[in-house]
Amino acid sequence: SRSNPDTTRDYFMRFEDEGMINFMLGNDFWESYLLSLYKGFNLNYEDLLPERPLDLCLEVFGSIMILLMKSYCIGSFFKYHQKREFEVQRFAKLMRSVNQYLDLYEVPPSLRKTVMNHFRFQQANHNKIKTLEVISQLPVEIQKRLKEHEVLPIIVDRNHAYFGNGISTEYAMHVSMILMSQFLQPGEVIFLEGEVPRELIFLDSGAVSFSRSTVQDGRKVEQLLRYVRADRKEDQTMIGGVPLILGCAHFYSARVRAGTEAVTLTAPRESFEELNKTYPDMHDQLIRNVAEAHLLDVQGKDLVGADRQAEHESETFLALQQDVRKTLVARQDSMNATFTFAASTGNVKIVTELLQKRIEANVADYDGR
Repeated sequence: SRSNPDTTRDYFMRFEDEGMINFMLGNDFWESYLLSLYKGFNLNYEDLLPERPLDLCLEVFGSIMILLMKSYCIGSFFKYHQKREFEVQRFAKLMRSVNQYLDLYEVPPSLRKTVMNHFRFQQANHNKIKTLEVISQLPVEIQKRLKEHEVLPIIVDRNHAYFGNGISTEYAMHVSMILMSQFLQPGEVIFLEGEVPRELIFLDSGAVSFSRSTVQDGRKVEQLLRYVRADRKEDQTMIGGVPLILGCAHFYSARVRAGTEAVTLTAPRESFEELNKTYPDMHDQLIRNVAEAHLLDVQGKDLVGADRQAEHESETFLALQQDVRKTLVARQDSMNATFTFAASTGNVKIVTELLQKRIEANVADYDGR
C-alpha cells in the first residue's frame, strides 16, 4: 500500500461502492489482504454471517468467552467494593464506640484527638496487621525459621554489647519468638522518663528520639539526648531495654521521630520475665553485659582495664552510666541483705543461688555481722 498508494486508494473506493472485493491471488493479492484486515479488525464482521457449522461454533464460543470475562470482571469489582464497604462500616462502628467512650468519661480534647488519631493510624495499616496475623498461623518451626532470618539479626547483630557476649543462640531465639510487630505513628510516645518498663522493644524501621527532663532557669524542659535510626547500622536498636533488664524505672523518654512512622518489635514484660525464670543464668549474663557496656561491674564499681573511647566521655554516656551505677548498687545492697538473712536462717537454697550470682561471700549486713 505504501509503494502503490493510488492503487490501494482505488481498492478502498471500490469497496465503498460495491461493498465487497473478490480475494484473488496475483497482482492484487496484498491489496485484497489489506482490505481483509480492514474489514476483519475495524468492522468486526458486523454484516457477515457464518456460513459453515464450524464458523458458527467458533462465533458462539467466542461470544460465551467474552460474556464470561465481562461477568468475571464485573463480579470482581462488586466483590471488592462490597468488601471495602464492609471494612468502612466496621471501622465506622468502632469509631462510634470510641466516641461514646470518650463522651462518657469526658476526655479532654487533646487526649481525645490522640486516641482518635491512634485508631485512624491503625486502620491505615490494617492490611499490614492482617498479614502479620496470617504469619502467626504458620507452624512453629516455620515461624522459627522466619524469625531467625528476619528478627534474630535485629536482636543480636545490632545489640551485640547486650545480646552477643555470653548469650546463647537458644535464648536469643526464644526472645525473638515472643516479639510482635507494632506500628507507631509520627510523634507517638513509646515511654516516659520515670515509668516502670512494660515492654521489651526493638526498633525495626523508622527513627526514635530520646530525651530527659532538666531544669533550666527554674523551669522543667526536655533535653534531646540522641536519635536512633533503624537504617543506620551502627545504632543499637534496643529501646529502653536496660531498665527492664535491671528492674528499674526508665532513665529517659522515647518518642517516634516527628514526620516518620516506625515499626517496633515488642514483647510484654510478663513474657520476658517468664523467659528469664526459665533461663536465670542468661538473665544474669544480660545484667553483666549491661554493666560492662557502661564500663561497670555488677556491683556498680568502675570496670578495671576498660577500654574507654571518645563516646564514653560524652555527657550523655556519663549521665546514663551514673543511672546504671545507682541501680546496680541498690541491687547489690538488696542482694547482700537477702544473702546475710538467708545465711542467718540457714536457707541453703537462697545462699546457693546468690553465690551462683557471684555475690561476695564475706559480705556483712548494716550491723557489720
